[in-house]
Amino acid sequence: MKYLLAGSLALLAAASVNAARAADIPVKAPPAYSWTGCYVGANGGYGWNTGSLSYRDPNTDADPINHQPDIVPGITDAYIPTPASVGGSGGLAGVEGGCNWQMQQWVVGVEADFDWGHISGSSTTSGNSGPLLEYKQSSVNGFYTSDTNTGTANEQVSINWLSTVRARGGFAIQQNLLLYGTGGLAIGGVKTQGSITTSSPFPGFFNPAWAGASSAVKVGGVLGGGLEWAIYERWTLKAEYLWYDLGNASHQLNCTPATCAVGDYTTLGSVSTSISGSIVRVGLNYRLW
Repeated sequence: MKYLLAGSLALLAAASVNAARAADIPVKAPPAYSWTGCYVGANGGYGWNTGSLSYRDPNTDADPINHQPDIVPGITDAYIPTPASVGGSGGLAGVEGGCNWQMQQWVVGVEADFDWGHISGSSTTSGNSGPLLEYKQSSVNGFYTSDTNTGTANEQVSINWLSTVRARGGFAIQQNLLLYGTGGLAIGGVKTQGSITTSSPFPGFFNPAWAGASSAVKVGGVLGGGLEWAIYERWTLKAEYLWYDLGNASHQLNCTPATCAVGDYTTLGSVSTSISGSIVRVGLNYRLW
């Protein structure tokens, strides 16, 4: 029993010495996260378009959208009030990639993305359609239809895809949390279309309509900022806001052959729409190296 107790005390003493020595050995800290490297990923979010409309009517006399002084004394020339703006919204999703370089806590980089989407909207107004061909024809018979013709103006705008190429610059407020600003080039596929339609209560009268559409690739600028988190080894998660401006898109308003008669206004000119708005989205990236 005496020997067993002595042996136990010796083992405890040895264990205490080893524990003390282990406590003196420095523990190696985990490596700091580095933002340097190139990555690929995916993103998705929501966008808004807030565009103003401008109608450019070349006609110098009264037409369905052009309010001019009275042609005939005592007869008021009615006209269709055209939309002043056309907003829209919709989802978007796509792919992205880029590279970062870290200098102490500062991070700079470049990023490019391509998103498919459907940011679209429309605006419609209606009112009396003013002196048309029916006005001119009916005046020969001694009556006028300018106050009884009705009409509608409609405009639609959609952004079907959007791509950006941007510089990024930020500050790692924690080793795995990056606050950044970004700006650069924006390119988008934009479609605009619109119409002016009329309706007369008198049987046998033509109801002329004017319509047009355009599809174009527009180029502009983009600015924004966001936060990006390093969530696990090579994986990062970001949330960002972008403001884009793609300039203007326009289309003609020409009389559709099936509705026009001789003497109708062949055109009501063109409509120009500003294409600009905001995007909020999140992205998940994987650092390749």
